[in-house]
Amino acid sequence: MKDKKQEEHKKEKHKANPKYIFSKPGAKDAKTKRIKFKIQRFDAAKDKKEDAVRYDTFELEVKEGTTLLDCLDLIKWRHDGSLTYRRNCKNSICGSCSMKVNKRTKLACETQVHKITETFCSDEILIEPMGNMVPVKDLVVDMGNFWGALHAVKPWIIHDGNFPEKEFTMKKEEAKKLDAVASCIMCGACYSDCNTLDVEKRFLGPAALAHALRYVDDPRDTRKKERLRSLNKPGNHGVWDCTHCFACIQVCPMKVAPMEQILKIRKYAQQSGIIYTSGARHHKAFSDGVKHAGWINEVTLPIKSVGLNIVGFFQLAPVGMRMYFKGKMPDIWHKPIVGAEEIKKIYLELEKKEMSNKLDIKEPELFEHRNPNKE
Repeated sequence: MKDKKQEEHKKEKHKANPKYIFSKPGAKDAKTKRIKFKIQRFDAAKDKKEDAVRYDTFELEVKEGTTLLDCLDLIKWRHDGSLTYRRNCKNSICGSCSMKVNKRTKLACETQVHKITETFCSDEILIEPMGNMVPVKDLVVDMGNFWGALHAVKPWIIHDGNFPEKEFTMKKEEAKKLDAVASCIMCGACYSDCNTLDVEKRFLGPAALAHALRYVDDPRDTRKKERLRSLNKPGNHGVWDCTHCFACIQVCPMKVAPMEQILKIRKYAQQSGIIYTSGARHHKAFSDGVKHAGWINEVTLPIKSVGLNIVGFFQLAPVGMRMYFKGKMPDIWHKPIVGAEEIKKIYLELEKKEMSNKLDIKEPELFEHRNPNKE
């Protein structure tokens, strides 16, 4: 009877107050904090327009150590059963529960609610679906483009058919190269926060390109140069579309560092002679400027990046005109910069270090396939 009265009292409270207040069991016995959860709601089956997106606010007495996924479960189980989100392992293994928390994508199962409020100095947490993907319902998004990009890089070993009599063998140093990317749980956090994808939806994205490196590095694969050509081709929106924003490194829960893997692919491509793309030319012009002068020559950089491409020059012309009339055109004669000689010395030292780690490129393939039967 007492429980029934309490339930009726709670319902009356909900009617009077648009905010819904719940307490986690046992919360009063430990350090707790009242926290607001502002959750984006949307249902593609019912809401046909983007402006139909709304936000519902819930309040909970949250015990220290409680994860965001715990709180979402509590809201769903105790009040609004229609709240939709993905979840599975609750142990940072499956990658299902990725969502934006205060505009930064995180795994809900490993996000400590108290730590978020301390970091942002606010007792309100904004929860939204992942970015660069189409919302389906509430915090669930359509990941079709994400999986499509992964499929585009052919994430499987391609072999010429000359299989060994026994199993393939792999040296420890070769296996170690695959460790970082092998840790990826395909949560989509890097894809969600990628700044390039905000403006170029055809970009393959950090996760797909990181996985591409995994097969470039695999000694069992015999199509490495073919992969590198495809990933460097401008129309394929591969490695040269990356803007080095570091967002993917910051949000990756498994420390895969996708941007670093993308840079390795660029390096492999250049070492194997794939240098006739605008991205590769831009990289060389940039590096040569720093190496020989200690600064970037902004006058010659765009010209060298385009190369002998008449259409490319015409495409640059409107940008150049706008820069000229806005007073942003760089000086033809660069003024001396203090410390330029030191920059050159640093560059040369880094170049020596890089050369010591340079791959032994062999033709016609980037790597010579090692046949275990011949060893």
